[in-house]
Amino acid sequence: MDSQVAEEFQKQKGYDLKPYIPRFFTGRLTDEAQRARADYYDVWSGIFRGSFFGVQADWCARNNLEYLVHLNHEENHDGLVRSEGDYFRDNRYVQVPGIDN
Repeated sequence: MDSQVAEEFQKQKGYDLKPYIPRFFTGRLTDEAQRARADYYDVWSGIFRGSFFGVQADWCARNNLEYLVHLNHEENHDGLVRSEGDYFRDNRYVQVPGIDN
């Protein structure tokens, strides 16, 4: 796990994520481990939104372009969460959202 994610996780959620990570891959999660996994995706999604979509949106704004994005896996929530995080949060910076039809 990236140290930035671990630090941001601790800052936002108030506990250490590292002890829970191995449990994410066991197949059976305790309620506590499920909460840690949900918290992880919440933190990671926020980081991804700013460092990926936010950077691109800023560039488009500086260059007088509309920002059009098609998120991967928008038709499959589980796939979307793993690849890009929260659909609506990611689209916060998008001026022209695109989807599969």
